[in-house]
Amino acid sequence: MGASHLGQRAEAGSDLVKKLRAGGDCTTRTADKVNAFIDAWPNVPPYKRRVASERRRSQSNAARP
Repeated sequence: MGASHLGQRAEAGSDLVKKLRAGGDCTTRTADKVNAFIDAWPNVPPYKRRVASERRRSQSNAARP
């Protein structure tokens, strides 16, 4: 999983890993989100945007003759 994808899936921001690698820090709340995501892996539900786009795609395919 890519660094920005991890941040998105953990709902911590896509630049989180980049910021940490550059020597930055994060809040306790953000660290808790990331730790919860890692602890739940691989039982984490699909990323919300992916689910929404798949739903739209299946609806448009169903509408086709």
